[in-house]
Amino acid sequence: MSKYIHLDMQSLVDLLVIHTTEYNKMLSSGFFSVEEFTQCKQQLAEIHAAIKENSKKEGYSMEYILPNFPEDIRETKV
Repeated sequence: MSKYIHLDMQSLVDLLVIHTTEYNKMLSSGFFSVEEFTQCKQQLAEIHAAIKENSKKEGYSMEYILPNFPEDIRETKV
């Protein structure tokens, strides 16, 4: 299970913003290692999964709001 699952929704959204900003900086600058990029994508996928899980627990359907990430984000090409 995700290491983020215990966090409240506001903390998850804050982390999502931080890691999305980092991801965008990597893409725009082009200066990153494959390991850094993969780790960032993995963290985004875990945060995303925690948000979806917490939303389900609270009775909200996020089906049309949050797309599904690939099962194994590490297989995605850089």
